[in-house]
Amino acid sequence: MDAVSSTPAIGMDLARFDRRTRVREAVAGDPVRAVPVAAPKPIARVKLGVSPVSVLLFMFMICGVLFVVFSYAQLSALNGAITRTAGELQTAAKEQKVLTAALESRIKLDEISEIAVRDFGFVKLDRRQIIYVDMSGKERAEVLTNVSLINKIRDGVSGIFG
Repeated sequence: MDAVSSTPAIGMDLARFDRRTRVREAVAGDPVRAVPVAAPKPIARVKLGVSPVSVLLFMFMICGVLFVVFSYAQLSALNGAITRTAGELQTAAKEQKVLTAALESRIKLDEISEIAVRDFGFVKLDRRQIIYVDMSGKERAEVLTNVSLINKIRDGVSGIFG
């Protein structure tokens, strides 16, 4: 015998580790008959559709976001208008001060006094000719009935300023 044949044969049987084979052998040798298992029922697939309520809520959300964005834009525009108007108001106040000063510089009391004396015959009163009337009580003032004098004064004043 040669060296190879003189040694005992070492081999492997991997078939014993195969589960399918063992299960088949166990079922075949079992006196109880195996009950066939029914095929599993197909799992009901859930149709993932979009519900009308979720679409409606999504639309409301989009409308709300658009409302906030447009409101912010309007608020920004109004703030700009307020700023411009405040600037115009300051400019108008400065112009009003300048025009008031110009008007006051045009009115000269000496000139008015001269016209009153020259054209209307007015004279400056002395201190003893001036009487102050206290109107805080129940006193009353009488109205002049000399219409020609009143018309003359009115025409003179309107001639100065008119």
